[in-house]
Amino acid sequence: MKQKNAMIFFALIAGFMAVIILLLTINHTPLSITKEDTIYIEKIVADAGYDIHDLKYTTDFEAQIDTIETLQNAVFHTTPDTHAIPKNNTREPKDLYIRSSANCSDRSRFLHKALRHLGFEVRYASVYSLTKAGSVYNIIFGKNQKGADSHALIEVKTAKGWMFVDTVSPWVAINADNKPIGLMEWQHVADKENYAWQPQAGHIFSVLEDDFLYVYGLYSMHGLFYPPYIYFPDINIFEMRYNLIN
Repeated sequence: MKQKNAMIFFALIAGFMAVIILLLTINHTPLSITKEDTIYIEKIVADAGYDIHDLKYTTDFEAQIDTIETLQNAVFHTTPDTHAIPKNNTREPKDLYIRSSANCSDRSRFLHKALRHLGFEVRYASVYSLTKAGSVYNIIFGKNQKGADSHALIEVKTAKGWMFVDTVSPWVAINADNKPIGLMEWQHVADKENYAWQPQAGHIFSVLEDDFLYVYGLYSMHGLFYPPYIYFPDINIFEMRYNLIN
């Protein structure tokens, strides 16, 4: 009887793991840049008064920052309306261009694709306030996930290291010493309130001034931002590796 129960237990575990793997495969958020993406990336850049051909990838740090800020300004110019693209709808460069509306997660998708199109290494990050949520459990399972305060942004690898880039304000994580700051480093800064950032037009997003949790490769918890729109997190399996290695 014990042997039979053990077999049933392991069969259930195997079945559960198989379902999870299937869902991860089905709900995998692709990173491919299509021809249509390229067309609308160029349109968004051009409509903001820039030429995509001037934005070549370079190993010069200052030129990299100029390119990143140019793309950031371009997407703000195209999407002055900050309302999110509704759930169960695509949110690719074409959608932002047509709708003229986007929130942090929608703009993150554009910057992710636009920067990779130019040759940068980029990763998508979802950020959650631990200060307001109280615990990781509340972030994941809380009934009011919006109340936990969340944000979506991207990190881009510069010549001096990883740097997070905001998606609601013209601001990038460069400190007063002209050093780029990544989420891991920023998370461990004890005195965030008095940290010396480089002067910029925008400002750091409020969630990042709290104690926060970040997850690379998580595009939504609800699963309704990218096809097939099922209630299972939108993730990119390959980007998730950044949660284990930096």
